[in-house]
Amino acid sequence: MPELDKVNTSRVAFNDRLFKASKGAVQAAVVALNVAASATQNVPYLGAISKVLVEVSKIIDEVTVCKATWNTVMARVQEIQTVVENFRAQCNHEWRLEDELPEMIKQGFRDFEMCLSNVIVTMNDCKTTSKLQLLYKRSGLTAAANQCHEEVVSALNIFQAKLQIDQWNLQRDQGKVIHDIRDALMPHIPLVKLNSTITFQFTSNSSPLLLPSSSVVLGKSISLWTLSSIMGLLM
Repeated sequence: MPELDKVNTSRVAFNDRLFKASKGAVQAAVVALNVAASATQNVPYLGAISKVLVEVSKIIDEVTVCKATWNTVMARVQEIQTVVENFRAQCNHEWRLEDELPEMIKQGFRDFEMCLSNVIVTMNDCKTTSKLQLLYKRSGLTAAANQCHEEVVSALNIFQAKLQIDQWNLQRDQGKVIHDIRDALMPHIPLVKLNSTITFQFTSNSSPLLLPSSSVVLGKSISLWTLSSIMGLLM
């Protein structure tokens, strides 16, 4: 497959044996992760990493060793996919369509890529182990499967925390944009922050043509449409 030639530019490294010998769901997951890990980490990248998670989830059907542990790992993988899809939808809603992701979020996805590469390699070992090899490899495979579970859970928890920080930063930046608009167009009107909302307070000296009501309160999520509407009102 042509995608396999991209290994040198990928952020993950599979050994040649796995590239050449993998079959079925493992091969599909290897190719998908290699493609995703070779891509620029922007909003469209989220679709590629989501595809990886789908392909990794399919490997469970081909694994017979440490099945219970892998079922638990796959449950965490599905949680990651839900988080990724929600983040992707949020980026689209906020018009971050082609933006590169913040560095903090990029690092979170790089951690996911490494975790998923370890999961693929270890699941492949559990899939291809013969009964004879299993006699002396079971303890090692069990330890490796448990390690994969710990890594995936840790990466998921850290990534969710990073998403919370990213949202806080986004809200802070949006608040600064509103503040700058107010300073530029209405420097005589004070802007105060109350309970995570931004409120324009109009005094008796405010122009009656600006708004028919006494105040406008903006919620936490401020879209580009909202910003343009505000600017229209203030012009």
